[in-house]
Amino acid sequence: MHRLQSLRVGGVVLVISAFVLGLIASAIWFQSNSRWSTYLEHARFAGAVLYDSLQSGGTPPDGVEVTTLPPEDQQRAERGQFDAISDIPRPSHVTNVSIRPQPVGRPGSAPLGARRPFV
Repeated sequence: MHRLQSLRVGGVVLVISAFVLGLIASAIWFQSNSRWSTYLEHARFAGAVLYDSLQSGGTPPDGVEVTTLPPEDQQRAERGQFDAISDIPRPSHVTNVSIRPQPVGRPGSAPLGARRPFV
């Protein structure tokens, strides 16, 4: 009988331990998911501010540096060899931003900004 009680107690301990570990794992996952969503929202906002600043000739957002590439690096970038560009930090996060002048009088060519809800 002592063996049966010991096995029963061991099983209950294992089930409770698995439940607690599942709660801890899900809490870590939810926290990671929340942080990732916050990061993506900040990146989207920084991209919108960068787009507006490049369109209007203003300053880029904090933490973003905009530089013109030397001619030899421009050729590498045109070929898609972004890792071969000189004087960039390693590892690098390269973002291509194509900004074209706004056509005069063309509807729908306003700079990226706050969205207006449809009515």
